[in-house]
Amino acid sequence: MANDPYSSAEPGKKWDETADATELQGLSGRRCREKTSLLLTYYKKEDAEALKRSGTEEEMEEKHQLLQEIKELQEEQVTRLESENKKKEKQRKIAVEIRKAALETLPKKRTSDESQISDSDSDNNATPRKARRSSSSSDLMMFLKSKAEKEMSLKEQEIKLKSEQLAFEKEKFELERKEREKKMEAESEERKMIS
Repeated sequence: MANDPYSSAEPGKKWDETADATELQGLSGRRCREKTSLLLTYYKKEDAEALKRSGTEEEMEEKHQLLQEIKELQEEQVTRLESENKKKEKQRKIAVEIRKAALETLPKKRTSDESQISDSDSDNNATPRKARRSSSSSDLMMFLKSKAEKEMSLKEQEIKLKSEQLAFEKEKFELERKEREKKMEAESEERKMIS
């Protein structure tokens, strides 16, 4: 088969092309696939009588060869899909192992024995939990404070740059104005000399 729908990434299009290439009018890609599957089913069962009923001996041999090719293409596709599935399964197992290893490296939660000990200690001392909360809130406050300081510093730098840029533009404008005045004076003196 020149047009192999079994190894194609888009088998529907290939079946449509195969249907268009046949001499039967009105044959869709789906119908072509179904007819091929039916013929393969007969071929696999080696139902020679059904094949003989569909044509002469010459046609029978040609159909036999074509069906053999189609059968091989189907088997190749099945083999390819099985190898792809094995590869995906292997990758999935590796991902699971990586996740397990990552979880094992994370700090472990307290075991039930530790929690019982800490519960008895917490009756005596209720501050560790509060201290933990206050330390996390103080960490948050420190983070927010440093973030605000950085933002303020950036704004100050922006303002400084803008003021420098304005000063530069003002100086540039003054120089251009002086050049224009000198040019106008020179032109007026030229006119006075000419007249």
